[in-house]
Amino acid sequence: MTPDTARLVPSPQEDLPSFQFLLSFADETIKQSLMAQMRANQRQTMNLRLSTTAKLLHLQRLEDGATVGWGGVDAGHPSHPELFSFFLIPEYRSHSLGLLLELVRYTYLLSRGFKTAYLRMEMASNTSLIRYRLSSGLFKQLEPAQLDPAYLKLCQKCELYERECTQQGFFQVDVEAFVRHGEKRLGPLDVDSLPRQFTLSRETPHGSVPPTAREVWYRPIWR
Repeated sequence: MTPDTARLVPSPQEDLPSFQFLLSFADETIKQSLMAQMRANQRQTMNLRLSTTAKLLHLQRLEDGATVGWGGVDAGHPSHPELFSFFLIPEYRSHSLGLLLELVRYTYLLSRGFKTAYLRMEMASNTSLIRYRLSSGLFKQLEPAQLDPAYLKLCQKCELYERECTQQGFFQVDVEAFVRHGEKRLGPLDVDSLPRQFTLSRETPHGSVPPTAREVWYRPIWR
């Protein structure tokens, strides 16, 4: 189901969220609807407003088309392919869907020949996420002097610049390493086959971990 406008999933009343989804690149109508939600929640829309090559992944519940999450990617800048505007409903953040959205974005860049990508983040409100990303070894923080001045100036066209975003952080990502990491958990992806439906399958990692201590993982079963 693909509605004319995107709407966020309300907090689920059932014990577990829906496990059937549709993943696609948003068309213009859905993109505009999601941008309105971004603005309402004080999230930046700069990439989508200014770049004609920016794409927005859209993750929906299959049962009613409601939005579960999104993630932006832009392969249009030869020297600075970029990831931007990532969001996932809190109730769905422990089901590997965040990793899936990330893997699709990085696989998309790798399929276009990019082995390095960039992202910008507001530093003050994302300290835990930044610490986690840097500890993974896949992300490296850059100084502004290491970047193209034209790329840096784009921040000044963001609606959050020097308001909600007072301290900008710039990061470089190893695209190939991220794809290898994601595929170990979720398997390989064909980004050019989107849109596609999938169901999440629960899995328990193999190994010597005692059954009572095993982590439950989720893997997409594509249709």
